[in-house]
Amino acid sequence: QSTWGIIERQINLMLDEKLKSSGETKLYTRRWLMLGLFMAMVFVNGTIMAMFSPLNAIFVNVLKEDVLIVNLNAMLMVVLYIPATFLIANFLFKKFGTYITVFIGCLCDICCLLMRLTIRKSFLLAMGGGLFYGIAQPLILNANADIASNWFDTDERAIAVSLGAMVGPLGGGFGFAFHFFFIDKTDNDPYADVEVVKGHIFNLCLYGAIIFSAALLLALVLFRGKPPIPPTLSAIKQSDEPVCVSLKSLVTNRNYMFIMNAFALVYACLTTFSQEVALVVAPFGFESTDNAILGIMFAAVGLAGAFIVATIVSKTKRHRMVLTVVCLGGLIATCFLTTVLFLHNSALLYVGGGLLGLFVMGVLGVGIDFACEASYPVAGNNAGGCIMAYSQMLAFIQIIVSSLVITKLDEGENPVSTKRQREALITCTIFMGSMVTALGFAVFTINDLRKTRIDKEGQDGQKMIEQLLIF
Repeated sequence: QSTWGIIERQINLMLDEKLKSSGETKLYTRRWLMLGLFMAMVFVNGTIMAMFSPLNAIFVNVLKEDVLIVNLNAMLMVVLYIPATFLIANFLFKKFGTYITVFIGCLCDICCLLMRLTIRKSFLLAMGGGLFYGIAQPLILNANADIASNWFDTDERAIAVSLGAMVGPLGGGFGFAFHFFFIDKTDNDPYADVEVVKGHIFNLCLYGAIIFSAALLLALVLFRGKPPIPPTLSAIKQSDEPVCVSLKSLVTNRNYMFIMNAFALVYACLTTFSQEVALVVAPFGFESTDNAILGIMFAAVGLAGAFIVATIVSKTKRHRMVLTVVCLGGLIATCFLTTVLFLHNSALLYVGGGLLGLFVMGVLGVGIDFACEASYPVAGNNAGGCIMAYSQMLAFIQIIVSSLVITKLDEGENPVSTKRQREALITCTIFMGSMVTALGFAVFTINDLRKTRIDKEGQDGQKMIEQLLIF
């Protein structure tokens, strides 16, 4: 009896040490509901961004508003992302956590929707709603990596991050189509009744404010930023350092910087192509129907590609190899699509758009998760937020450069001309240059999966505890 007493005490000591080092973890079934609610908020955020974009021609040609004020809405959304990330989002995540930060972001989205209701009285005030959206965007989108870390285990994180990232473009697509329910074809006529057109736009804003505000508020009621018990050891041991210390750690992490540059360059091509696709394709004689089908193929195959890439990454843990393949595939697809422009073959054009979407949007399935792995124990909102802010900056620069290259079509000028084709080819060359540079960064990354390594240690500790209990 004394011998077994000694053995029992030793086992209890080992159990206590192992429990302290590994921590208590639990995987909740409702994690998918939390991800779905977060995706709903990201979807609405993307919809709000794109709601006014199809109406720019009406604002300028019918309402006779200044182009600078019209562009103010989009400019605020892009330009504010970076300062809002570092000055507001990082502080709120650190001080109040994921839920409060996302809650404030949703309130800013609602304020943007309400300000647009002033479209009849003050066009400038309605456009100024983009100020609230520009603040809301990083508060919501930067929580993506945190949601994945707080709710999901090692084998599900990449899928959760990719789902949270790729639902944004879906919301943008819905936002582009939302105006069809309220705006008539005659509203594009420069001689249309201004008050009637304003009434249609006001109805768009009114129903948008009601539907999307209700969706955000409902999601916030059910949403939780993190569970009572974390799912993995890496979630327990995540760094709680001040923001400035975390940023210094990210900047001095060479592997993280390589991953960030590779992801950002591909993401910039994704954003620029979505904006400039019609201007690139039109000079080669393709119809507007071809542009639409090309865009659909790019988005549909791209979303499927992001999910496939995330699944492969989750199963194999070969982040570096997958990122390299995505960058190489994006380069090949860009070259293929550029060649197809001269063949005037619509079917090949659609194939090229699908291939480009497969690889370019595929970066969403690996880039953010890889960056969070390589930068651990830095919090996911800091690592993911910095990579998204940098990506937005490069996308903004690339759109500006493309806009300078592709000049405005003069009255009476033939859109299918050697000059226009040369401008389109320069834009495609910029895409290729970005892809080559991204590939160079991807090749020099290291498959350093710190979070996965910590989680494996926790799993091994749990198995040892189970074996000791059985013994």
